[in-house]
Formats: sequence, C-alpha cells, structure tokens
Amino acid sequence: MKLTLQMIGLLLGAMLLAPVANAQTRRPTGRLSPLSALAITEIMYHPEDPGAEFIELINSGVSQIKIGGFRFSDGISFVFPAGVWVQPGERVVVAGSQEDFSAAYPDVTAVGFYSGKLSNGGERLALSYPTGQVLLSLRYDDDAPWPTEADGLGNSMVISDVSGDPDDPLNWCASAAIGGSPGEVEPQACPPRLDLTDAIFDPDRLLRIEIELDPADWEALRHQERNLFELFADEDCLAEPFGSPFTYFPGTVRVDGEQVENVGVRKKGFLGSLSRDKPSLKIKFNEYAAGRRLSGLRRMTLNNARQDPSFLNQCLGYELFRKSGIPAPRCNFATIKVNGADLGLYVHVESVRERFLARHFERNDGTLYEGTISDFRPDFVDTFEQKTNRENDDRLDLDAVVGVMDVADEELKAALEELIDLDAFFTFWAMEVLLGHWDGYAGNTNNFFVYNDPSSELLHFIPWGIDALFNLGEDLGGGTQQPAVLATSVLARRLYLYQPTRDLYVDRVVELLDTVWDEAAIHAEIDRMSSLVTPSLTAEEFVAFNQSVLLIRNFVDDRRDHLLSVLLPEPPLWEEPLRDPLCFVTIGETWADFDTTWGTYDLIDPFQAGNGSLNLVLHDETIEPFLVGSTAGFTDGSERGAAVLILGALPNGNFVVILIETDPDLMVGGSDLVFDFAATVGLLVYFGPDTGYEPQLVGLLADGNLHFEEVSTVPGGAIRGSLNATIYETFF
Repeated sequence: MKLTLQMIGLLLGAMLLAPVANAQTRRPTGRLSPLSALAITEIMYHPEDPGAEFIELINSGVSQIKIGGFRFSDGISFVFPAGVWVQPGERVVVAGSQEDFSAAYPDVTAVGFYSGKLSNGGERLALSYPTGQVLLSLRYDDDAPWPTEADGLGNSMVISDVSGDPDDPLNWCASAAIGGSPGEVEPQACPPRLDLTDAIFDPDRLLRIEIELDPADWEALRHQERNLFELFADEDCLAEPFGSPFTYFPGTVRVDGEQVENVGVRKKGFLGSLSRDKPSLKIKFNEYAAGRRLSGLRRMTLNNARQDPSFLNQCLGYELFRKSGIPAPRCNFATIKVNGADLGLYVHVESVRERFLARHFERNDGTLYEGTISDFRPDFVDTFEQKTNRENDDRLDLDAVVGVMDVADEELKAALEELIDLDAFFTFWAMEVLLGHWDGYAGNTNNFFVYNDPSSELLHFIPWGIDALFNLGEDLGGGTQQPAVLATSVLARRLYLYQPTRDLYVDRVVELLDTVWDEAAIHAEIDRMSSLVTPSLTAEEFVAFNQSVLLIRNFVDDRRDHLLSVLLPEPPLWEEPLRDPLCFVTIGETWADFDTTWGTYDLIDPFQAGNGSLNLVLHDETIEPFLVGSTAGFTDGSERGAAVLILGALPNGNFVVILIETDPDLMVGGSDLVFDFAATVGLLVYFGPDTGYEPQLVGLLADGNLHFEEVSTVPGGAIRGSLNATIYETFF
C-alpha cells in the first residue's frame, strides 16, 4: 500500500502519546489522547509594545500531546521544536520578540518566538500538522462583537469555552487585567457577552446622528463626484473594478449622544444616489485611530434613499431576503445633522464585511466580491471588486464560473453545483424577482455581493443596494423585462433558457410566495416603519412618501396573482440577447454658441428668446439646422439648478436640442466648465414628427469645453457663451 501525505497526516493525528508528569521535552508513556483537546485560549495581537505579542494554547484533555513539528502556517510563521509535549491542563505560550516579551513578562517562559506579526485588524490563525494539514484555526477581528478592548487598549483576548466555537466572537472576552495572563489561568471567567451592534440596529430605533466637520471639508465632500465618462467612455471600460473618487475627512460624530472624535466621514454612491445637497455617507470610526468604535461598530453606511421616496424599500426588502434564508444586512433609520444643518431622514444599513460574514457563515475568512455591472462573462468579470483577502487576487473562483458558462445545457447544473450554492442562488434570484428588484444581479448585473465560503468552497450571493424595489422597469441595456422573470445576467439567463432549471426557478418562486410573501405581515411592517419615519419627513417628502407607499402596497397585494398568472401553467420565453459591454461609443462631435437672456428657460418659443449657432457631425454625417434659438434660467426639480438650451430646427421638420445643466454658482463670465455628467451635464436630444414629438436621447456631451463669455443671473440678464464636445452614444 502506498502512503500518501493525507494518510500520514491521519496517522499522526492518532499518535497522541500518554501521560507523563513533567517537562515539555520528556518522552511519554501510556494511553493516547485526541488532538481535539488542544485549543488556542489567549491572544495578545495589539499590545502597546508591538514585540510583546503572544498566543497561548492549552491541552484541556487528560493525556499529554506531542506538538513538536506542528506549525502556525497562517498569520505568523512558527514551528514547535522537536520533542515538545503539552501536559493535561498545561498552557504553552509562543511570542513575538524575545526581548520585548521577556521585558513585559519576566516570569513567563515562552516555548519559542515566531516570525511575522499578528495583524492589528484581524486575520486567520491556523495550527497545522507537520504535513501541512490544518489541525485548528480561527479568524479573529478587531471589530465588535469581538472584544474591542484587545485592539490597542492593553488587554488580551481570552476564550470563554475551549470546547466552544473559536470562530464565534461571543466566545471571547477581554482579559481581566491589562497585559493578560500568558501561561496562567485567567483570574476571572468571561462574563456573558451581548452583541453590542444589535442595539444600534434595533429596527424600532430611529438614530439621531450629528456630524461636525470643518466647513471647507464639508463643502469639498459634498462636491466630490463620479465622472461618468471616466467610468464608461472607453472601449475597455469594464476592464477593472470601478474605483471610488471619494475621500475621508476627519470629524466628530455623535449617535444618540454617544460621541466619537477624529473619525473618517466620506461621501458614497455610484450614480443614481449621488447628491450634493443630501449625500449618502460612510462613517469609519477607526480611519484615524486603531480600535476606535461606536456601539461596537467600526463603520456606518447611511443612504439618502434618493431613489426611494418611501425610505422603506431597503429595510423591508432586506428583512424579506433574510426571511427567505438569504444572508442580508440589518437595517433601520436615522436622522442626520451636519454642522447643525438638518439633512433629514436616512437609511442605516449594515456594512457587508467580515463581521457580517461571521454572523451568517461558518467561516468569515473567505473572499468577498462586490458586483457593480459585473457578471460571469469575459467582458464583465473584471469589474468585480475584491473586498477581502486582497493579498490573494488570482480570482480563480470567479474565472471558474466564467468557464462553466460554456458547458452544454444538460451539464450546466451539475457543473455549477461544484462552484456555487445553487439552491441558495435559486432563492436569491426568485427573491429579486418577487421584490421587483430590477437593478440587482439577475435583472441588471448590479448591486450584489458574492462570497466564497471556505467551509463549503462555494460562492454565495448577498443582496445590496436594494433601494429600487417594488417596481419594474427597463434595464441599462434598454431591454424590456418580463414582470415575472429577470434574466439579464448570464447565470440567470442560462438557467432560465433550459427547461429543467427553468422549472426549478418557477418552483422556487411559488414556494417563496407560500413561505415568505405574507401580505398581511408585510403591510403590518409597512405600518410599523411608516409610524417611525413620518415624523422626520418634510411636507414635500411626506407627499412623495404617501404616493410611494401606496405603490408599494399595491405591488404587495398584486404580486402573488400576477406572478402565478404569468408563470403558470407555462412560464414566458426569455428572448432578450446578452447585452454588449456598457461602454460609451463615440458617434460624433458638436460645436455651438448661444446668446440669450436669463429667465427664458421655460418659454415655449426659444427662437424668440435668443439665438446662436449649432453644428453637428453624427455618424460622419453633417447636420446643419437652418434656425437656432436659445434659452437660459433656473430650473425646478433639478439638483444642479440652472440650464441652457440650444434648439435647432432641421429642414425635415424635426429638431435637435442641446440641453446643458450646471450649478449657477459655476456660471461666471470668462469661466470654462467640463462636461463631466456630475457638476455639468450635456445632452443631445432629437424630436419631431419622426419621434411622435417624444424626446429621444441621442447622446451625451463630453471631452470638450463649455465657455461662458458673459453671465448675469438676474431676470433679463445676458447669457453668452460657446461649447465644443464629443458626442457619445450611451447604453441608457
């Protein structure tokens, strides 16, 4: 029989020799003992003196254990010297720097000193057999509910129950004494611990958040924007994850009176939620000081609900995802003031990071990816953003799914089950449809996470960014979506196009209608949330809130009958092709000038308000209007606040329009602005008999210059200027 490394490892695991009374290096006699009695009991990962780190292990069994040759292979590097034994009840210590540890603990003898350093931010520790097989492991974190006193405040981290789960943060507590008790029994047992973050995510709690920033920093934060053209105006626009243009600014934050100073505050959002007046915010309590927390939280995610006038979609939707068995963030509500100015109501959503993963998965040290316009296709897979384990970025798990997309229909399900928790995916997919989440993975390859769980070695889908629920619309590719089917993504599409897996999808929708879609319970939850948030709404928000909530209630009441009528007895076909990469394509250029007066924007006849010139080249064809008019003025309902319109009449009876929106504060005589689709937007529109007089978006203006020669924003004031720009066709 040929011995393999695996067999040798199993033999070593059984060869646990028996009791002896004394020293670590003495040879044993007697009965064998299981290695399961070996446990990590104390970790000092962030001492005041970095060299005074240590890890303590215990033999909690009745027989001695030989650990010579065993090694810490993850986190730090250390091999136990040959002949080392651990007696029943004995504790052994391995430490960082011999000099620093001996100075801090002169009465403690360490069995050896490791190379490397324990991470102050948390990491995985693994003790392995000499053959490399992992004997025991855990992943600690510096974030609550792990004991945060161990993160630079002088305490070590002590296990409560050696027979319990070492990956459970509630099975650990801070040492009773500063410095801990290496090699000794902890003088006080760990008290029962509660997850502090549960209180701050209490669904009946409306948080009152006050933020203080330097006024100049707040202005800079508000005006940070994403440049749409930097994201999409390139033929390789999907070649890497979309970076963030937002930076942290130092400030002070109070949540219901609890104050934390010197924390990081930044803007957040991709496109639809971006706002200057009421930006979505990310608060990172430990951005400038390690170990800093508020109620156990390292960070807060605060969404402005710009696309959800009800403010309810996220909390209601995540709750229903969790009810279906899909891991989803906790959620409640908050009001925010910045430098005393009331920004109003926000939605507080749990961040999806290691602590979230620990709450929902057996292990939280796997790789987490965020999907933003991401899919398991060669042209879309590179936009997945790796959020954890960035030191290992081979992304083989994602590439493996991409490769499976080429197998035959009848082989697909079995192939995917080796890579994805497919049963959970059917639930995730069906829930996106049930909730009308058109802007998620199945409907738009957007707003989701994928987690590679090491305990199962399978990918799991997690919902994110679900503010556009309880409605259906067009995807970013312009395709019309079936109200009972979302299959824009390649995974959902392949599964839906093959009848056996299409039937599994339909069965899962029907099952969830029976187990999750409880109309009375959903209405009761809408009532509860409504009573909580309505006192914080402005009069204008209250009107929009009532209209939006009515739409949600109608959706809830109609959804069951609608889905069953469409999906049964025979579900509809899905005929939309896979969409092309969402990159802007250059289709032409334009140059124009305008000469008009302020306050004329709403006039019906722009030709009476002002004049100008307009030249276009579209798809290599020159377009020259025979008559050009122009208007300018403040706009209602536009966040930018001001607009210039240039209208050209064509010989065929149709019209071309250049519509420019910008901030009136930026309109200064002699100024030059850039079309960035953030502060300044330029659109080319076509309408007339050919379109039934419905405006048709032709393209966006970019890569050019908007020059204001003269500006006066008083009624009747002169507005003169010119522009030149490239025209991009979009996926809108």
